[in-house]
Amino acid sequence: MNQLFAGHPTSSTTTVKWLLGNPNYDGPTLRDALLQNIRLLVTDVLDGGQWTAVFLPEGSAAVIALGAVALAVAAHRRGRPAHAAIVAALALGALLPCTYLSFLWNRVRYVWPFAPAWLVMAACLARELGDAAQRVRRSLHYVTPLVAGAFAGALAARLPWAIHDLANSARAIDRQQVWLGRWAAQHLPEGARIGVNDTGALAYFSGRRTFDVVGLTTEGEARYWVAGAGSRFEHYEKLPPERRPTHFIVYPHWMACAPVLGRELVDATVEDQAILGGTTMIVYEARWDLLGSGALPVRSAPGERILDEVDVSDLESEAAHGYALEPLADQRNVAVALAAPESDAPGEVDRARAEIADGGRYYRAADRFVVHVDAPPAEARLVMRVASDDGAELAISVAGEEAGTVEVPAGTWVERAVALPAARLAGATPIAITLRRGAGFHAFHYWIVGR
Repeated sequence: MNQLFAGHPTSSTTTVKWLLGNPNYDGPTLRDALLQNIRLLVTDVLDGGQWTAVFLPEGSAAVIALGAVALAVAAHRRGRPAHAAIVAALALGALLPCTYLSFLWNRVRYVWPFAPAWLVMAACLARELGDAAQRVRRSLHYVTPLVAGAFAGALAARLPWAIHDLANSARAIDRQQVWLGRWAAQHLPEGARIGVNDTGALAYFSGRRTFDVVGLTTEGEARYWVAGAGSRFEHYEKLPPERRPTHFIVYPHWMACAPVLGRELVDATVEDQAILGGTTMIVYEARWDLLGSGALPVRSAPGERILDEVDVSDLESEAAHGYALEPLADQRNVAVALAAPESDAPGEVDRARAEIADGGRYYRAADRFVVHVDAPPAEARLVMRVASDDGAELAISVAGEEAGTVEVPAGTWVERAVALPAARLAGATPIAITLRRGAGFHAFHYWIVGR
């Protein structure tokens, strides 16, 4: 159905949350993330640790582990392996949420469907302990109900705390998302389209169209959310104006895309809660005037034209140019708006662009990509929009031949130009920018310009 109606087989939830399909995780990083999740499940979530202390007694993992042994014993003694297999499969199903980017959202809701198996195993443990006690002394027939009652009592002791947590969570959602949805219904135009990172209550109570920046309820947005803020900004540049939000109601740290957030209209702050994605959710007017502002170098020489460009963070541009990414690239994918960079390229400065915005990737050790020029130009240069926190020296090579080096000063972004061997620019040509000195550099844009 997904393939038929959306053009891809995976659901939006899978694209956003599933580690196995996340392009930012390769073999080693995927393995490490899965093992970390499993370790968290076993040592914390199942054990009544910080994530589940509201619901489970401390030490629950030991009961579940002993219950697994008791399940096997009970299956053997009673000749019911199929029953045990079904319970074991359900219990092991708790590992499935470990394949998510995180399974801790919304009070660990992805794990609770497998909890019935834990109760069955605890009951098996109580029964086997009781039967063992009776084999020692027949008068100890009360051990099974005593142990089972102790397990039930330990869970029941958590019930007031769990009910309070539920009430507190409902209060938090009411005071933040429900309140903002009702505010939007009263203060935003009926034709408003609201960009959201949590859709439910905001869409329901506002009565306005929504644009899910995460992509769970807006088709086509999920892959850009997964890629990072810089890729979302680049994607928004290509969206038709009628599809763009007129307003945003988001957590700023989730959105992480300041260039599109305009004037703040109102906010809702709720503390003493554990269900919300952030303490403060803010209503913004959408700002789109910076879209495309970083598409061209800030200096241009007469008669010079752009032969090809690599727009870093633009997923389509990166794919078309074979731009190489390292694991966890989403964590260093940013959208920034700054004063126009200082440039050493020849030509006149475009003074109409005092401030520009661009997506970029931080802390690069090397950038490699392939440019496409139909025929060798008479002369050509590579113009780079880059930055470095502490200063860097970059070496540029074309088809394996070094073309020069540039110094990137510490601080904000700059544009630097390097002459290229024009005769080598025919068809598909590999270019590499390699860190020669410094801790890393930030890449935003590359242009091949020439005559």
